[in-house]
Amino acid sequence: MRLSLIAFLFSLLCCIGLLHAQHLMGPTGLTGQTGKSDIKITKVDKGSPGDGKLKPGDIIIGLNGEKFEGNPRRDLARAIDEAEGSANNGRLVLTLKGGMTVDIQLKPYGKFSNTAPFNCKKTDALVKAIAEKMVADEKGIANDRLPVGHLGLMATGEQKNIDFVRTSLAKQSWAKPDREACMAVMEGGSDMGYVGWYWGYALTALAEYQLLTGDKTYMPGIETYALALAKGQCQSGTWGHRMISSKRRGRLPGYSHINQPSLVCFIGMSLAKACGVDDPKLQAAIERSSGFFKTFVGKGTIPYGVHNPNSRDFNNNGMSGSAALAMALVGDKKASKFFSSQAAADSDRLETGHASYFFNVLWSPLGTNVAGPEVTQEYHKRSRWLYTLYRSWDDKFTYNGSGHKSINTNGALLLNYCTPRKALYITGKNADESIWFRGEQAIAVLDQSMIDYASKTEAELVAMFSHPAPQVRRRAQWTLRDRQGKGLELIDLQLKSDNVLAKQCAIDFYGYKCPPEWAEPRINAIGEIIRQPKQPLSVRISAANTLCWHQPYAKKYYQDMLKLVLENKEDNYGLINEGIANALTITSADPYADGLIKDKKLFYEAVRILAHNPRQGARGSAMKLINKIPAEDFPLVADEVKLVAMNDDPKAHSYHNPGATLQPAGQILARLGIREGLDWAMGTMDTEDGKGSFKIRAVQAVLLAYGAHAKDAIKIIEADEGMMRGFAGGRFAGGWKKMLQAVEQNQKPTRKLISFEEAKQGKVAK
Repeated sequence: MRLSLIAFLFSLLCCIGLLHAQHLMGPTGLTGQTGKSDIKITKVDKGSPGDGKLKPGDIIIGLNGEKFEGNPRRDLARAIDEAEGSANNGRLVLTLKGGMTVDIQLKPYGKFSNTAPFNCKKTDALVKAIAEKMVADEKGIANDRLPVGHLGLMATGEQKNIDFVRTSLAKQSWAKPDREACMAVMEGGSDMGYVGWYWGYALTALAEYQLLTGDKTYMPGIETYALALAKGQCQSGTWGHRMISSKRRGRLPGYSHINQPSLVCFIGMSLAKACGVDDPKLQAAIERSSGFFKTFVGKGTIPYGVHNPNSRDFNNNGMSGSAALAMALVGDKKASKFFSSQAAADSDRLETGHASYFFNVLWSPLGTNVAGPEVTQEYHKRSRWLYTLYRSWDDKFTYNGSGHKSINTNGALLLNYCTPRKALYITGKNADESIWFRGEQAIAVLDQSMIDYASKTEAELVAMFSHPAPQVRRRAQWTLRDRQGKGLELIDLQLKSDNVLAKQCAIDFYGYKCPPEWAEPRINAIGEIIRQPKQPLSVRISAANTLCWHQPYAKKYYQDMLKLVLENKEDNYGLINEGIANALTITSADPYADGLIKDKKLFYEAVRILAHNPRQGARGSAMKLINKIPAEDFPLVADEVKLVAMNDDPKAHSYHNPGATLQPAGQILARLGIREGLDWAMGTMDTEDGKGSFKIRAVQAVLLAYGAHAKDAIKIIEADEGMMRGFAGGRFAGGWKKMLQAVEQNQKPTRKLISFEEAKQGKVAK
């Protein structure tokens, strides 16, 4: 447990940059620790331009006799690009603390053109140098398990590089997968490791190779990966580190869904279809992935797993970029344009991401390119500094000065610098020009993340309520919150607008954390929106999500919220009803005590629908709604409580945290004295899906609810050394002690437990 916590904290620190204080300084061969106004040298590569010129401990304070003007790393990157230009012939002058200057001789690659990477001799020269280095170093590409290097060489479109890839592929075991072994994974055999990552990239590389060359040598491998991915896909349309399998009840292991590799699997499957793999299972899998990622369009960037859209950030470690490519491959113009504009807007935050932001560096520019060459050119101008600093002195492209065990990182630079060549589908081959941004629109797309909201008038902020980017709408909304009530009359006009985005944004303004004195005069107007069937469902749901934060007024519309659950017929991925369910639980923690069960048929039908929702949060909310259900009503939803408690429906695509589902369902069973609740809770520990730490916490909560009746279950845990380490060790020790105390305080239960079937027939535990 302690090691996993350390690993988590390490990942967290990496994400926020605390462990990345040292950075490669581009082709100088220097590595330095960056301060606000200087760079302290920590390493000098032997044989590099900086070797013999500087040493660890030296402090660079400026360039060409002048101090750093702003961000030292960006100033240095600009100076490197200038030095490589023909006028300077590679000469870079560093100013050290104390006033001394040091000349460093770089390779004179020339100057980037204004249209780079398009029509740019320097871009082409860098591509040539890096590609030649890769071809010369065959060992460097041999372990390319995520074959970014192979993709990069193909992206050059140059025959000598394509020939090298042809030769290299013949030596790669991943290019000739064992079909029987791959398919056996889903039957409960060996899971072959993190194939959720490897298969997607391997399939993408093999498919791009065939589509580029017409060589069908690897068609068997393409078909194997495509059909194995289709078979190993979760019902959500995503994958995890591994595939689903029968031993996992048709589910993914651990914390299940991971969107980062899932998008590459999605890309690979679409390319496989383009290669000629014609199978109904593949088509169904592509449609599931497409449907899932489409749910984020207009709502925010893609999160880590099966979570809600992120409307705060424009990108999440490159996923807006890979989503743009994935949706472009299936011909979804609206989705590809949205995700591409999201990626483009985030050019200034490439060094962010869970555990490793390499995927941001790789996929974000490729996804941006979907929006057209003008957006790509501007994006490269703004992000070039980082790619310059990641470019090493020995003609390699690194990940901030280091490589990666299973990725030839050189390929990332080649892919992004070769977008003008359009050799591959992921670099723009057969691009849909109808979705390109041009002129002022192209600049506006990149400027979305740089708006100075504080300088805007109330009218300008309200005008942003209809902006296509949810991040812009959100920030305009929250900026207005700080204006002491100014502009409320303008917001009220949007409540009557025919523009759906503007109307939703205005409704949302009066929701979470809105001062009551602003919101309460608008409660009835917003409430009436829920009751208008002609209003778009999304608008009515926004009204419910706003009202729930204002008590006791929201209770007046509780029945209307329930009706929304029944009216929603097209929520295949469960997002909409999950939002309504959340609003219902916020509106009332105990609808029985609040007198809100006015129509039992309506109430319990809504609960049943939510209990079958594919999303974990909605299923958990269903149990929270009936947390205080009387025994006489239990038969109305007994099967649904069992379904949620056992959590074994393979159609449920979000399940990694039993604390959201087993815990509230188990607590209902414990309160009603139903015996099987103990067995179902303990049975969770035997399943191979779901995250172990979450299981322990959920089971502890259920056993605590059963009190003295949990004695036998506790004995089972105590008799198993492994389970005891999990349940009573580390951060779970407190919960274990609390559970034991509850049992000891009630040695003689006041009632006997009854069976589930007895409770289902209306019997009450006494």
